[in-house]
Amino acid sequence: MELDQVLLLAATVSGVVLLLSMLVVAVRTRRIEDRLLDLDVLQDSVQRVEGELGEIGQFRDRMSADLARLRNQLEERDEEINRIANDFRGLQEWKSKVSRISYEARHLFELEPIRELMDNLDSQSDTPTAKPPDESNGP
Repeated sequence: MELDQVLLLAATVSGVVLLLSMLVVAVRTRRIEDRLLDLDVLQDSVQRVEGELGEIGQFRDRMSADLARLRNQLEERDEEINRIANDFRGLQEWKSKVSRISYEARHLFELEPIRELMDNLDSQSDTPTAKPPDESNGP
């Protein structure tokens, strides 16, 4: 019987070792499954971030195009401002020349013959010089 007991003990020990091994394998398998699930979640997050990066890139491209258009509009506006400033300077120079000529010529307008000529021109402008066309004749 001793042999039977030893065999039974050996079988029991082997069974316990087998059960413990199965438990260890089950626990480790569960941990691996948990890590795989974490990896799936992480992969989904990476894909979502990649999609958002694509959207950010498209937004950046639109912003770059808008900035280029704005830069072009600002350059056109600056050119227009420069043109207006040059025109204004030209007008200022013209005004200065006219003022200088007017100042230098003021004594001419005080002479009697010029004053009579100006009075005659004023009186002629008060009277009509041309008759309006007769509309009853037709074309």
